[in-house]
Amino acid sequence: MSSDTEADVRDLHRAQRMEMSFSPITSTPETQRVVRTILRGEYESIVKEAEEGNKRVRKYLVATDLSGEAQHALEWTIGTVLRDGDTLMAIYAIDQDTVEDGGKIVPDDRIAGELSSQAAAVGTSLAAVNMPHTPGTASPLSNIGIGDISERSRERTKAERERYVAVEAITRLVEKLLKKTRLQVKVTVEVIHCKSPKHLLTEIVCLQFISRHMVT
Repeated sequence: MSSDTEADVRDLHRAQRMEMSFSPITSTPETQRVVRTILRGEYESIVKEAEEGNKRVRKYLVATDLSGEAQHALEWTIGTVLRDGDTLMAIYAIDQDTVEDGGKIVPDDRIAGELSSQAAAVGTSLAAVNMPHTPGTASPLSNIGIGDISERSRERTKAERERYVAVEAITRLVEKLLKKTRLQVKVTVEVIHCKSPKHLLTEIVCLQFISRHMVT
């Protein structure tokens, strides 16, 4: 093994041990959305230094639906585009018309199976969801475990359960991809039911553009 290869291996090991924190999942049934924030490394310090030095940090949006194409887009963005101090918004906009019982509370003990299916769609497994985490980091399921989801699903509509399952699956994919890098970034994972996913994503992009230019 060459010295360069050894250095790469050491960098990879350091990247895998880098602290990553996961916020609790915040659900707002009134607006049909759930949100979780992921922070990695010294993100906040990097942003503060950038602001003091009048350096610009960037914000990117990736639309995802847990398909193979969306997974590739997320992988490309994290592996190629992001830089330290950047923010990534991973948004899954779901057509609310696809939910047959949108407002009906339906008991469902199969939520763990639903989560397993979603995890499989992004190349992980239910066992991986429960795997031990590096000391000092928070598990994505520290606030909502598999058993928690199954029990609490009794009080959720089908649409809300679908949002929880999707945000967990996207979280696992983001975590897996970040551990392959040394990035110190912020990732916001949001899943929302809406009338028109296309229009919603366009509005978000426009609002981000306007807010950036108002600040500058």
